[in-house]
Amino acid sequence: MTPPTFADIDQARLLLKGVVLKTPTLYSPSLSKMLQTKIFKKPPPSRTEGLMSS
Repeated sequence: MTPPTFADIDQARLLLKGVVLKTPTLYSPSLSKMLQTKIFKKPPPSRTEGLMSS
């Protein structure tokens, strides 16, 4: 198998976000809440750059 590209990883991350948002009850409430907080609350600009590069 070829190693996944960055595009593949980003796509998987987006899919995972969509799944978590659509079915939050399948995950622990704290994890669901944490993910939703990360997605919907805008972090400070300095943290945004860190999240984008990681």
